Amino acid sequence: MPPKRLDGSTTAGLASPLVDMVRSVSRIAVVVAIWIGCAPPGPLPPMTAGELVAAMSSQQTYSSLKAGGSVTLDDGQIERNALMTIQARVPTHLRADIIGLFGVSLASFALVGDEGTAWYPRDGVAVYFSGGVLPLIEDMSVRAEHLFAAISPPKPDLLGFRTTCQVWARRYLLRTETAEGMREWWISPDPMRVVEEAAFDSLGAPLWHRRFRRENGITVPFEIDIFAG
Repeated sequence: MPPKRLDGSTTAGLASPLVDMVRSVSRIAVVVAIWIGCAPPGPLPPMTAGELVAAMSSQQTYSSLKAGGSVTLDDGQIERNALMTIQARVPTHLRADIIGLFGVSLASFALVGDEGTAWYPRDGVAVYFSGGVLPLIEDMSVRAEHLFAAISPPKPDLLGFRTTCQVWARRYLLRTETAEGMREWWISPDPMRVVEEAAFDSLGAPLWHRRFRRENGITVPFEIDIFAG
């Protein structure tokens, strides 16, 4: 089951989605409206993993994303509430800004692949970083690959050495296992779309979890938790 999250409320859109970001040192979230829907009556028909992935292949997707909202950075000792905006061309380019109280800029980031530049206006310091670790504030960081994966379009696949599909809580649960870890996609049949996704490392520790909603016929993330720093 996906890890527990903190819920809030907001709206989202593809051209300029308003996304609330909630959580972490290693958790940046993109927060949330309460999703209310009606499951189709009767039991869901069984589907193989291949049939499920094939049914998802024709969905509309996106290659760029704009998001903005509240963010909470928390490493267990320090908690900082701020605003955050993200502009991205997934899965390679990202620009992010963290804005504090009274509109004071706390940090700005420009990221291409696994390297980029961080600017901290209060300290007048610019830092070049590489190795895929994005420094945030207060010694908090997040891995670039996890951030890019968490804001990219959902794309269930069959790339693992073990793939299973089952019906769970009136949703299809597609699970793929690889040497690096495990991915789970929770898929709604009405219409066929991903509603939740979770990733775990090889030891079973959560890397990220996200929830999705439909905007203009396209599935976009509206809540994201990134756990690995």
